[in-house]
Amino acid sequence: MLGILTKLEEAPLRDMGDSTLSTDIAAMNVRLQQLPDDCICDMQENQMKRIVILQQLYANFALVQHFVKPALVADVSLRMVQLTLSKGITPTAPIGFAHYGQTLASMGNISKGCRLGEFVVGYASC
Repeated sequence: MLGILTKLEEAPLRDMGDSTLSTDIAAMNVRLQQLPDDCICDMQENQMKRIVILQQLYANFALVQHFVKPALVADVSLRMVQLTLSKGITPTAPIGFAHYGQTLASMGNISKGCRLGEFVVGYASC
């Protein structure tokens, strides 16, 4: 999977100890705090094959990394949320929000993580 990400010109994945990842997570948290849930629900669907495939690849990669190298899940989930906010909703976008919420909760940001979890559960009714 890492080879495919490289061919898609994606940056190397960072683990939880990387300071640039911490900075990017903090910036995303600020952005998400300013964004109401219904804004995400009303986002235009992204049908660009590259983005849909990239989101699916990241979703599959996150599942594998939970068992192989959990420290990479934060960056994978962050990238999925970044793609969604910049390019639009894909079928696997809610998985990215769920993984990102889990990442936030594991970092001690329980309320922020729960908000994303509640969003994912409520997404079907959007």
